[in-house]
Amino acid sequence: GRARGRARGATLALIAALCVGHSYAMYDGDSSVKVLDAKSFDSEVMESDDSYWLVEFYAPWCGHCKQLAPTMEKVAKNLNGLVKVGAVDCDEEGNKALCGKVGVRGYPTLKIYPVEKSFNPYTKKSAKMPSDYTGSRSAKGMVDSVLSGMPDMVHSVKADNITEYLADDYPKALLFSDKEATSPLFKSLAIQFKGRMRMGKASSADKELAAKFGVESSPKLVVVQGSDASTAIAHDGKLKKDELQEFLKTHALKDRKDDPLLAAKLPKLVKVMDAAALQESVLSDTKSMWLVFFHKKTPLPAALEQMASSFKAFKFASVDCSKGTVCKDQSVDGSEVLRLYQQEDKSEYEDFAGDATCDEDCMQLEAMSDFVGEHMPNLVVAVGEPTWNNFLAPAAERPRVILLSKKVEPTQLYKSLALKYKGVLTFGLYANPSTQSMAQLQVKKLPQLMIFFSQNGTSESLQGFPYQGGFTYEEMAATIDQFATPFMEGFDPDSKQQRQESNTASSKAPEGPVDEMQNGETTSFDALCSKKGGLCAVAFVDASPANEQKEAQLKILEELRKSKHPSPYHFSWVDASCHLEMMESLDIDNTKVPGLVILSPSKNRFASHVGKFNVQELGATLDGVLSGRTKTGPYSSVNALSSRACSEVHAEIATAMGGGDSEEEDDIMKEMMDEIKAKEAAAKAEDEEKGGKKKKFKKKKKGKK
Repeated sequence: GRARGRARGATLALIAALCVGHSYAMYDGDSSVKVLDAKSFDSEVMESDDSYWLVEFYAPWCGHCKQLAPTMEKVAKNLNGLVKVGAVDCDEEGNKALCGKVGVRGYPTLKIYPVEKSFNPYTKKSAKMPSDYTGSRSAKGMVDSVLSGMPDMVHSVKADNITEYLADDYPKALLFSDKEATSPLFKSLAIQFKGRMRMGKASSADKELAAKFGVESSPKLVVVQGSDASTAIAHDGKLKKDELQEFLKTHALKDRKDDPLLAAKLPKLVKVMDAAALQESVLSDTKSMWLVFFHKKTPLPAALEQMASSFKAFKFASVDCSKGTVCKDQSVDGSEVLRLYQQEDKSEYEDFAGDATCDEDCMQLEAMSDFVGEHMPNLVVAVGEPTWNNFLAPAAERPRVILLSKKVEPTQLYKSLALKYKGVLTFGLYANPSTQSMAQLQVKKLPQLMIFFSQNGTSESLQGFPYQGGFTYEEMAATIDQFATPFMEGFDPDSKQQRQESNTASSKAPEGPVDEMQNGETTSFDALCSKKGGLCAVAFVDASPANEQKEAQLKILEELRKSKHPSPYHFSWVDASCHLEMMESLDIDNTKVPGLVILSPSKNRFASHVGKFNVQELGATLDGVLSGRTKTGPYSSVNALSSRACSEVHAEIATAMGGGDSEEEDDIMKEMMDEIKAKEAAAKAEDEEKGGKKKKFKKKKKGKK
């Protein structure tokens, strides 16, 4: 009755309005965050080979950017140069082209820029390929996440490999420590001195090894210029960043030079094979395309590893022709040959003997890339002015992918994607579309990838989903996966019958309850939303005893998911009675429960459903987001789920509901709700303390009336 209604209302009334915060000056000369413009971004981030960056792209008028600014300052101070932290003002006229180029479509956008460059088959250029940061927006969470992603260029040195470590005249540093894990500081120094100093770490428990370097205590850092451990020079100061930098700088190479041992340490994507392995892994494989480099004791071209990291549709191997008769048996003619084996019939292959215009080192990256692009299968359908409507018509049954581009021929990247989804999705290329076609498809600039699909299998509901990410294999595949996965379960790409049926067969709609978002490896926000790619439809439902409509509301959500299948949406729900801080971060209050929020974790944008909680109106909101009719806004971060068990909150609410309607019981009810809120705050404070925060935060308590 009335008590139950008050219980539910009191529970949801605990949700606070989203804090606007103070208007912070974004970043200035005294900031720990490096202010970047288009010129310095290119020189310090994109062209640097000795730094790992976290970069924020923001607009000074953006409220969420202002909220994030103090956190970014804390992150930069805590990282203290181990990872460089920068910010680009996208509202500055000179930076607008840069922000558009890197794919910024909402503020703030955070991207991580790696140390190494990668080859992009689409642009045919090597550049740093950033990844969107989609993790926690708390200072501790950001620091932990960024540090965990740092590349480890530190060698593990032991008695059995010390000879190899010291073998050449390359300058070396060796840290003796009793800690098993490599510290972020030492990882950062290895990145900073890459190409100038070889960095290694040894256990201080290995007394015999330590004695060779004259080390008697730990932690201790020594440097050796040659191969004689007895000439080691020890660092006698504190193991602090500035002191270590100065010490290493004194003994490091002045000019950069590739470290052969570091190249050997990095993971290899090109598998070394003998005749038996070639037969078993390559020639007997009817499901994969292979690129095999045949050579005669020559070092593998560095470009080959770069290709292996870029051409995801292929597997890579190398075979030494000087061992046995393998190359003669395979009719390999030449000292260096790159062979492309087709997927099903390995007797079909093409050979590349190097760039015809060079005399030595002829396995150049761009030349090999052109060779692969020319000879890899092309499953992309050419679409033109009179045919694009016909091409998209079958999308009512099964999604279709179309790329509108100025390029007349599909790139290696697009061909690779078509191969990945062979027999599952059909890919088309619409080269140089007319202005009229672009207007009909609501495309403003090229290139633009679009995925067309129908949520109920009818041509009337056919709609296009505009891809908004970067043109890399990983990013594009992550989005396309959301449409392809429902059709891939139990699918065998080698079955001709299934391939024929796949052109028209629709996937089975999911059945059963929608997943509840909870603390757990498979039910967390990351597992059910942010790590899945695409869009998330997250419902907020009061699951406490106060809500008699809980089951009916969850049933509506289940029917909504079924009615919108297939779609790029991932559905889940959150208990609104106990995860108050998460609701607060998405501007959900008691008037919006039950409610629905649509999230794009990769772009940090969201939209809230406005209307009744029924299948028809909820569906209209989902359709509106896809079509662009429903506007989205930026969000700074999604607060974590409460660490407190919802069952405890439910029990307290149930206890509070057990009484009558007296004023005394109303006061008890208020006290119970205040206690729930206090426990939520205590749990949050405890999480912050665990994160190494030294300051104590105090909340003002309202006095009782």
